[in-house]
Amino acid sequence: MIKMPALAAMFTQLGFTDVATYIQSGNVLFNSHVPDTNAINNSIKSAILDRFGFDVEIITLTSHLLAQAIAQNPFIKSGNTNTEKMYLTFLKETPNPDLAEKLLQTNYLPEEIQIINRWVYFYSPESYGRAKLNNNFIESKLKTAATTRNWKTILTLQTLLA
Repeated sequence: MIKMPALAAMFTQLGFTDVATYIQSGNVLFNSHVPDTNAINNSIKSAILDRFGFDVEIITLTSHLLAQAIAQNPFIKSGNTNTEKMYLTFLKETPNPDLAEKLLQTNYLPEEIQIINRWVYFYSPESYGRAKLNNNFIESKLKTAATTRNWKTILTLQTLLA
């Protein structure tokens, strides 16, 4: 586990500005003069390995992409208001269409997923801790790195960015 103050300090040393963290799950908000998120990811990944000894995947989103992901939530668009049971999984890359289709055919009712772009929207009336369609399952089926946040965290991150 990396303590958030140490992670924030590392981001500042990398030249990022307005660095802030949110809860102990690797959420880091920052500004960068570098427009290429792949270059940003590589810089952060390398620094975490050098400083903390962890080889982790990094998924960076612009504030615009986060807003787009929020606006496209298919569960909210269809009238579901139980956001306490909604989650959003960010994928490292756009999934292979065949793998995405296979995942969408997986039936673990009452859990539901939908894939839009590099995002997997997940709804589970049960607790996420007992969910079958969890982050590890999604990563294994789509063969890409992923990170999942609950809907409250997603909205809080958007507010912090504003």
